[in-house]
Amino acid sequence: MGRTARPWLVATLTCALATLFLSGAAWAATYTVRQIAPGTTARTIWDTAQVHVIALPHGVDHEGPIHAELTFQPARADLDLYLLDAEGTVLQQEMGTMAVTSGREVIDYQVSEVRDTTVRIDAEGRREMVGDTYYLVVVAFNEAADYRLWGYYPRIDLEAGSSPSYDWNYTLVDFRYPAEDDAWATIRGPQYGGPYDFRPTSLGEGECRLEWPVEALDDTLKVTYDPVAAPMPVEVEQYLYAGYRWEPVVRHYGQVDDHLPAPLPDGGYGLRDTFTVERSGLVTPMRLLHYVPSLFLAYADPLSGPAGGVKVGETSLGFKATLIYPENLRLDRVVRRPRAYFVAGTLSLDGRRVAGAEVDIERQAEDGEWVTVTTLVTRDTGWWYVRLRPNGTWKIRAHAAGDPATGLADEYSVSAVLDPL
Repeated sequence: MGRTARPWLVATLTCALATLFLSGAAWAATYTVRQIAPGTTARTIWDTAQVHVIALPHGVDHEGPIHAELTFQPARADLDLYLLDAEGTVLQQEMGTMAVTSGREVIDYQVSEVRDTTVRIDAEGRREMVGDTYYLVVVAFNEAADYRLWGYYPRIDLEAGSSPSYDWNYTLVDFRYPAEDDAWATIRGPQYGGPYDFRPTSLGEGECRLEWPVEALDDTLKVTYDPVAAPMPVEVEQYLYAGYRWEPVVRHYGQVDDHLPAPLPDGGYGLRDTFTVERSGLVTPMRLLHYVPSLFLAYADPLSGPAGGVKVGETSLGFKATLIYPENLRLDRVVRRPRAYFVAGTLSLDGRRVAGAEVDIERQAEDGEWVTVTTLVTRDTGWWYVRLRPNGTWKIRAHAAGDPATGLADEYSVSAVLDPL
């Protein structure tokens, strides 16, 4: 899954895989969930993403096929593979779970012109043509995965003929990355599922926000973008999908001209997209949404951005993602104690906490129907509390009357699973 092809300037760099940590050492995802207003929940995620850029070992100096195969494990991971030319045009792309074969992607591209036909003498005194630079980009769209690349590209035999267009004076040279036959490279992206999957439970407006770069300063993660220097170290994107078919809701490729994070309404800089939770359509209450932040390219010179060329090698980027969505009936906490579970939440309607309202705690029976376990009344603050002692594994939820004039007639919380005590 990913982007459409767009051209960017790319410099000719070495093919050694160096490491650039824009945010220091990578860390495991951490997140918090809280209501920032009655009926509005915000999930804040701090995480890292990676991209690998690999140059073909030699310039392509003859017309013919470039073939690249990406094999990765586990197959459920979603790695994207792109082929870029020396000017940075995305020539071919294969995108993760859209691949024909699980755990494998293939790119085939026909070179129809060689631009740099300069002939030079190599270290062993042989003539060789410089050829054109091509790059393979591996993007970790979802999950961490081990991968390896294999393929081939045309190389001219100048002793047989000097034209890159002859059909008898070239061979297909293969390449591997990593170079060892049994070696694998590792790349890490945002994981599937929590915390990136979420369910709006009510009608209303939602928002996705992405800020970068993030660094650990004094044991605290902070966004460190400097709007004065306005560095452009990376190209960052964000996506939002709905349902098990991953239907696209948001596709944001960043600022087209300079890739700078834009000012956000309440301060800071980054990407921001909104969505609406409606009674019908793509985004509806209780439909699972999948958020994906993506690091597509890193640039060699942060002050020059795309004009300075891509950074060849591995780049890790720290980021902060904020997901805001409507949730009127909230299952706020489930705490297991020796003799009972402590379950608590809030009820809000029309942007205000609701006092004195009945809330049913329901569990799902074996036939799939929901049955009421107990009924509570919200306190003056809109909070409700209950202690539950399941005699088996219970899947529970909260249910309360809504306001059909402005929202849903019935409000439900997300569900939780209680193991027997």
